[in-house]
Amino acid sequence: MGRLRALLRSKGRVATAVFASTLAMACAGREQDLDQAKPADESAGSLALDVPGGKATTAGGPIVFDTAPVPPGEESACQYGGIELQSGPDNNGDGVLDPEEVDEKQYICNGEAGAAGATGPIGAAGPTGAAGPIGPTGQQGTPGKQGARGVKGDTGATGATGPQGATGLTGPTGQVGPTGPKGATGPKGNDGIGRTGATGAKGATGPIGPTGQQGTTGATGPIGPTGPIGPTGPIGPTGPIGPTGPTGANGATYLVEATRFSGAAGACTNGGVLLRFYKDLNSNGVVDPGETAVSQQRVCNGVPGATGPQGPVGPIGPTGPSSP
Repeated sequence: MGRLRALLRSKGRVATAVFASTLAMACAGREQDLDQAKPADESAGSLALDVPGGKATTAGGPIVFDTAPVPPGEESACQYGGIELQSGPDNNGDGVLDPEEVDEKQYICNGEAGAAGATGPIGAAGPTGAAGPIGPTGQQGTPGKQGARGVKGDTGATGATGPQGATGLTGPTGQVGPTGPKGATGPKGNDGIGRTGATGAKGATGPIGPTGQQGTTGATGPIGPTGPIGPTGPIGPTGPIGPTGPTGANGATYLVEATRFSGAAGACTNGGVLLRFYKDLNSNGVVDPGETAVSQQRVCNGVPGATGPQGPVGPIGPTGPSSP
């Protein structure tokens, strides 16, 4: 009896329930003992199956598997989400199921969330545990009924004084205030007396003589170069509106068809919507046979966001009723 070993790459999940129908294409007519399945490498998230009945191969090679998450939604293959199991022959022998090697897909869908069950009866009161450390002071709740007087605990030791914190940073310099008004101009000072050089003192300036007679007018000079062009004059008034032109031909009408898809497709890794654009040849607003898509475009879903940090601990609730 030969042994069949099939590797399931499941991205960190171990899925075994769907192997019976998937391996049937290679082991048809033979009983498969799935109870002998054992993990081959838990750190890699894979599962090795030892199944009696011969070696499962196809014309291309041994069967390999892969999985992908199925997002929930009305248009999804799984309304409440699930996993898509892919299988096919390992034609290139690399131990990985490549996209072109997939020849069968099956879906493992999550069921609808059930209704919450009834609250069970309150269990018997357990023994009083040791006193835990004092937690941070919570918000003051509504005063409850006075409980039984508890045993006074020991007074804790006074903690050591903490070190002095570092000096804070110097704050930024304030804005410069507005410039004050200009002061009044002071009176004009007396003219200074200049000094001559080493050639001796200069005598006093004599009085200005009378203006001489005006000379004859000289000949007219040559014409100067042309000056620059002056600024453009103002725009004149708008003329009357011309007659209306003939009505143009009606433009072509285009229709858009949207199809939602899941998983990886093209540049989309998390599903999305495929938009196909059709030219409405008869302008009836419906995609008819013979009207083929002129273009298409995928609109991808975003990458799931990271898990947010854990929220703060809630306030301590009121003291419960004392036991009888």
